[in-house]
Amino acid sequence: MKILTLPARPARDVSSRVTLTHRICSEFREMPGLVLSPEQAARLFGISPELCSRVLEELIANGALSLTRGGRYTLATRNT
Repeated sequence: MKILTLPARPARDVSSRVTLTHRICSEFREMPGLVLSPEQAARLFGISPELCSRVLEELIANGALSLTRGGRYTLATRNT
């Protein structure tokens, strides 16, 4: 009996993704007035627009970033 194997799928590098997420969040925290369009963010962080959008959306879901009415990303404000 011959065993069939599936082609290997590229593994997702979870540690690199976590590092990238922390880096992006840190940039916004270090510059509280930073407001970026999706395109500007991708260029600033040197990553593809698709990856950048996923990371920024994750940071919005976590409450670290906010999306302005104009579609730009900024540090979330916290009411204390």
